[in-house]
Order: sequence, then C-alpha cells, then structure tokens
Amino acid sequence: VQSVGEGSPAQQAGVRTGDIILAVNGEPTLSDLELMRQVTLHPPGSAIRLTISRPSAADELTLTVKLGKWPVSDVQGVVASRRRYPLWR
Repeated sequence: VQSVGEGSPAQQAGVRTGDIILAVNGEPTLSDLELMRQVTLHPPGSAIRLTISRPSAADELTLTVKLGKWPVSDVQGVVASRRRYPLWR
C-alpha cells in the first residue's frame, strides 16, 4: 500500500501505508490490477476481508473493509480488463 486516503474505508478498517495486501476474501492478489479487479466485484456497502502482511507484525492480519463508492466522477477505464499497451511500454 503506497498511501491510504484520509477517511477512506481502508483507513477506517486499519489499513496502513506499507501494508502488503495478500488476498481479498481468501483469493490471492498477485498484482495491483488483480486487487482492483477483486474489489470491484463487490458492490459499495458490502464488506470484504483483506489478508495483510504488515512489516511490524509477525503474523498476517485479516481486516474487514466496508466498501464505499469510487471517489471519481467517471469510472470508465479505472479497471482495465486487458492490457492497453505492450509490456515494453
């Protein structure tokens, strides 16, 4: 996690900068795009479980996040289901 928005559902659930999100509802997240895809499968207002590795904790943590709406006016293009550009770009 590079940053956590002030007052965001992630902050309210206890997600911190530096956390590594390993899974959403038990499904592994192998990339940031996979994390976004998994989160968008659930509607606003629903709760998801995040499995997190935190550098300061010896064990993995499980946090429950109640999802909000995307903080953007137009969600088209927020989550790409396929690559738009070649990998070399």
